Amino acid sequence: MRDERKAEHKAKRGEHRQPTAEMKADHQAMQDLILADNFDEQAVRDLAEKMSQRQIDRRVEMMKKRHEMMNILTPEQKAEFKANQDKYIADCAH
Repeated sequence: MRDERKAEHKAKRGEHRQPTAEMKADHQAMQDLILADNFDEQAVRDLAEKMSQRQIDRRVEMMKKRHEMMNILTPEQKAEFKANQDKYIADCAH
């Protein structure tokens, strides 16, 4: 499963470095709204909501993949993983 994800990520690596057409359109829309004679709050809200929804969709997909990976662990492995995560968080807090 991990190798699959790694290969998938590697195949998409170049795509992430280049903004998608959708991202370019959003950037252009932001510029148009900023440069407009009058501030259109509803248009800004609509654009922000659209961009936020795509971010949420990406996060959900990422969490889904992580869940699939964690779900194959035994209870002992999950406990060990959690302990390692807790230690990492504690170490970062200092």
